[in-house]
Amino acid sequence: MKRVHVHIDRLVLRGVPGGDQAALVEALNEELRQRFADPGVLEAVTTGGNRKRLQADKLRITPQQSVQRTGRQLARSIVRGFRS
Repeated sequence: MKRVHVHIDRLVLRGVPGGDQAALVEALNEELRQRFADPGVLEAVTTGGNRKRLQADKLRITPQQSVQRTGRQLARSIVRGFRS
């Protein structure tokens, strides 16, 4: 069984109220778990070799957008970074 360990050194949450940050991080973690559970994603990530650094795409977030949706978007951006 292959394992992926992702360490997020810095997550800048400008404009996200302090009370919403934990919910955003939880949504991010949950989406990453789901994405990496997909064998195709896991294979693409693990065949790419060891990555020392990955910068996710910048996200466009609307004021009405939920922090859960933002967390999911961020996770998808991270996975895309691994695959590129």
